[in-house]
Amino acid sequence: MLKTRLLTALVLIPFILGSVYVGGLVFFALVTLVLLIAGDELFRMARHAGYPTMPLVGSGLIVLLILNAYAPAEWLRA
Repeated sequence: MLKTRLLTALVLIPFILGSVYVGGLVFFALVTLVLLIAGDELFRMARHAGYPTMPLVGSGLIVLLILNAYAPAEWLRA
């Protein structure tokens, strides 16, 4: 278990640091991907516990939330 986590960390840390260094859309895409994976895990745990879930709605809201945080103020003006 620990060995798997260490190997995963060794593989993913360069990607994370690279996306932070490059910034912009690359970092936005990485954060969005991580949040969608976390949301999927949450929906699976809730479904396994017997709660009804709406993963498409939840995933859409996750994308809208991160897009709202990333979007410049000019995008939000009507």
